[in-house]
Amino acid sequence: MTPNPARAAGAEHESGRPAIGHRADFTVFAENPLATPATDLTGLPVVLTVADGRATHRDAGLRRNVGRGIRGRLAPLRPAARRGPGKG
Repeated sequence: MTPNPARAAGAEHESGRPAIGHRADFTVFAENPLATPATDLTGLPVVLTVADGRATHRDAGLRRNVGRGIRGRLAPLRPAARRGPGKG
């Protein structure tokens, strides 16, 4: 859920943005879907699916301990700095 629907549902304290303690729903593909031709998207292998913060599908080749031990030590997420004209 993105921020506006989370607010509308009264769930902004637990969803709507990527943050420690918030529920997460996402899918990880074996290849970048943004760099994949539209005709090939349905053939992209799914490596990991997380629903409500829990892995519901994990490819057998994916290491189980990836990301362990970092809870609470993640840097806060900040918006990328905007660049104006002529600033690179």
